[in-house]
Amino acid sequence: MIVIGIGTGRCGTVSLGRLLNLQPDAHITHEKRPLLPWDMEDKKPIKVQLDDLRRRQKRFKFAGDVASAWLPYLPRLFREFTDIKVVGLWRDKEGFVESFMRQSGPRDNWTKGAEVVQPEFCKCFPKYEAKTKEENLGLYWEEYNATMFDWEKKGQVKTFPVDMLNAEESQDVLFDWLGMQDHRHRYGRHNANLRKDNRPDKL
Repeated sequence: MIVIGIGTGRCGTVSLGRLLNLQPDAHITHEKRPLLPWDMEDKKPIKVQLDDLRRRQKRFKFAGDVASAWLPYLPRLFREFTDIKVVGLWRDKEGFVESFMRQSGPRDNWTKGAEVVQPEFCKCFPKYEAKTKEENLGLYWEEYNATMFDWEKKGQVKTFPVDMLNAEESQDVLFDWLGMQDHRHRYGRHNANLRKDNRPDKL
């Protein structure tokens, strides 16, 4: 089975990749190179990624990757693979923006025309035209989660709040949905801080 993890970033995607990769007969990476461009104009990265997924699918029961930039490629993934499940993570808007503002420092990968500090990562995000980086991060959060929850309504993505990573019981829900029946491994507590009343599709 192919397992793809998505989410805006700063929402537990690193921990999700680690958790899934701990499971028996699983090989799940996080932001495996080459990184995927959001605009999809360069066709080489997705070709490399698809070929790699096919190779790993032959060796492992569960093979996949977790990265925010998979979102615009979901239609292609669903065409290429019949045995695929997509996991989406979300967190509250305020916490997401605060976390990215703190973590990204001078980098601005979301504002159209901003100085490019890390070209490799800059291409992985959509660009917006609001006046501030903070505003553009908010626009990104809104658009990303709206798209992700639209996919869930179609039955092709299953979403979880980031605090799903905090407890074994909620991890079991994910494992059962993926068909990971052997629960010998546990990641432990992620200690996510989430406002439970701020689910993106309810705003």
